[in-house]
Amino acid sequence: MKKMFSGFIFRLTKGYEIAALIALLVFFSVVVDLYLFEQQTFSETYSDEGVSYYSGEWGTVKIDHENYKDFRYENSGLTAYDLYRSDCEPVLKPANDNPLSYFYTDEMNFLCSSLGVFIIAPACLIVLFIPIFFGRMFSDGTIKNYISCGYSKRKIYTASLLFSIVLDLAMVFVSILIFAVFCLRYSWKPPIYLPVVITLFAASLLLLFTVTSVSLASLFISGKRIAPFIAGFLLTLIFIFTNIPTVLPVYMLIDDSELLKPQDSKEFTEYMEIAEKNRNEGKYIQPFEIRLDVTDFKAKMYYEGKDLDIFSESKMPPASRYAIMTSIYINPAMIYQLTFNYEDVYFAPYMLYHDGLAAINIACNILWITASNGIALAVFRKRETSA
Repeated sequence: MKKMFSGFIFRLTKGYEIAALIALLVFFSVVVDLYLFEQQTFSETYSDEGVSYYSGEWGTVKIDHENYKDFRYENSGLTAYDLYRSDCEPVLKPANDNPLSYFYTDEMNFLCSSLGVFIIAPACLIVLFIPIFFGRMFSDGTIKNYISCGYSKRKIYTASLLFSIVLDLAMVFVSILIFAVFCLRYSWKPPIYLPVVITLFAASLLLLFTVTSVSLASLFISGKRIAPFIAGFLLTLIFIFTNIPTVLPVYMLIDDSELLKPQDSKEFTEYMEIAEKNRNEGKYIQPFEIRLDVTDFKAKMYYEGKDLDIFSESKMPPASRYAIMTSIYINPAMIYQLTFNYEDVYFAPYMLYHDGLAAINIACNILWITASNGIALAVFRKRETSA
């Protein structure tokens, strides 16, 4: 298998594919990062020419190139850990608390969503690369040469898969380097809490491996170049360029189970009193602990260990509810769509990590990768290989 792997590398370095891959990867990564950095609220205050205003109960504040550094995370007085959990756990306000602290959350959300951005260009390019590069083994009949030289079909498939994954990792590495250059350009130090960052990045990387596995599996099952084009295109279109597979069912569950109880109810009144007390005292960024029960996909709110129970009971039939939950959990892009598209349905990145959604998504992608490659290998080993 080492010789076959070396042969793939030789073909790649001697052909036009490597130059095209590098050029397209750099171009698309730069375009995507440029768009994201220029569009994000927090980065608008970072540009030399950018000027923005914040109007609220603290008055109107002008933010320009003279004072924009004052509103960054690095000057917030918060640790990265406290920043990440401040959306769903009680966190004391720092001594130098700034009324524009929502900018710090923007920075954290932008970083977490960027963990999915790293795979956009690699996913699109691997979908093009697999049928072009590996498709030749079928169209030119070279796969029969491998078999006649003593390579088993299992070794041929495994070497192709490993080579594709190594290429995935190389492209993601380049994407990260380009993103780091943009961070230097904007003098930005991302608020990194490693347990959350590593977990969300692992989920995105496994999504890329899923796209790669399904595309390669389609080629070896069919023996036709068109199959991985179609399969890969559909996967990237549905899972990477839309958020419908996750956001639509999540909306259905939220609309059903997270409707607040009437404002005159005992539970809601108690919740509002606590929120008002905290606003007056200015002690916590927010005083509540908010958790998501993954077994029922229902939010729960606590204050000092007491369940406030401010959400109405579900009116959806249990079978329908669990069917919708299943569609969310078997989606390999669940975390990608909940972070990269957080403007539509917001889940705090710390909550995704803390309450188990990220772990479910990682397990889901491992299942997709194992199943697609297992089926492909089983079919490929039994199928007659034609020139």
